Amino acid sequence: MAPQAVIDRLTKLGEQTVNQAAEALSKNKALQEKLETVVKSGLAVKDEVEGNVKVVIDRLNLKNAVDLDSIKGRLDALETDIEGLLSDLSTRVTDLTNRVTDLRHKISGTTANDEVVAEVEPTIEPEPGLEALTVKALRALAAERSIEVPNRIRKADLIALIEAA
Repeated sequence: MAPQAVIDRLTKLGEQTVNQAAEALSKNKALQEKLETVVKSGLAVKDEVEGNVKVVIDRLNLKNAVDLDSIKGRLDALETDIEGLLSDLSTRVTDLTNRVTDLRHKISGTTANDEVVAEVEPTIEPEPGLEALTVKALRALAAERSIEVPNRIRKADLIALIEAA
């Protein structure tokens, strides 16, 4: 016999054997009941696991993950806005510092033809926006004006010190 014919014959014998075994199993009522019980209990376990997973997801609020991402995005945007505002404020403080320095040089300097000008006592009126500045900005302003400021000072006292100088 050819090898292919042997393989075909063995395949047919295997199919017949499987069919005979299936018929024998289907005639056995006790085995059918046990298989049915196993399948039903497997489905029950599957349903219970799915229910428990839903409870866990609800308890962890995982369904709100999209909301959490949205809130994180808003916080990032706010952080960027605050950083921009701080940068703008820093630029404005630097500009004001430069203007004060320029005014100082103009007040204390001499004219272009080197004529001595009688010293004029500068009268600095209180700046209207000192209350709006932070303590850090007020300290920087005091440092520019060479005003000694103690380490611990209240904002109101610092403003009074700057105005008095």
